[in-house]
Formats: sequence, C-alpha cells, structure tokens
Amino acid sequence: MLIFLRADHDPGPPPGAGPPLCSVAYLDEILPRWLECEPDNPYVAALVPLIIPRAEDLRVRAPAAWQVIRTAPVAPPIRATLERMLEFCLMERFPLLTNEELRSMLPVLVPLEQTRGHEGEPLRPA
Repeated sequence: MLIFLRADHDPGPPPGAGPPLCSVAYLDEILPRWLECEPDNPYVAALVPLIIPRAEDLRVRAPAAWQVIRTAPVAPPIRATLERMLEFCLMERFPLLTNEELRSMLPVLVPLEQTRGHEGEPLRPA
C-alpha cells in the first residue's frame, strides 16, 4: 500500500509501468472521516494536524487531541510515541512558534501523587 498526504503528492506510476501492484491511500480523504467516526481514537488524534486545515481550528483542536492520547488505554511506550507524533506534526504546522508556545497548546496535567514538595518529598494530604 502506498500512502500519500494528498492526491497531488502521488507522482503516479513511472512511464511504461504496467498496472499498479498495490493500493493507494490519500490521508486527506481518509482521516477526516475516521476522526468523525472515532473521535476518541488515539492513533487518529496523533494525526489531527494533518486533518485540520485551518491553523486557528487546529489551535483549538490540539488540546483535545492531546487529552485523547493521554487518556487512551494503550501501553506507555505507544502513548509516548503518539504524543511525539502529535508534537512533531504541530511543529511542522507551526514552524514559527517556540517549543514553549507549542507546549502551551497541550494541557499536561500532572497527577497529584506525582507532584513533589519543595523538599523533594511527595505531597501528603493535610
């Protein structure tokens, strides 16, 4: 299977080539429908920057995509990979933003039990 972001990225078969030996998919056609059908799918959420064409809409949608990935019932290594994919796609879409500005789009909530007091000890209920 050949996968292209858009149909205009497909160079087509080389001159004189016979019929294609594989299927071709265009993400700009597949991903929006998939997102509509499965809004809580972490694999689709990681690719939201490829789906949402307007930058303003993507800025609004990015935090929800991040939360889908953060709360997905997947193994930690898979979650980390999906998070990096989303971050990379956002960096590509917003090349003029700093890392801090990009990360401010992604709400990272640290569970209370992972926070630390100033002495380096976990916080304990009063």
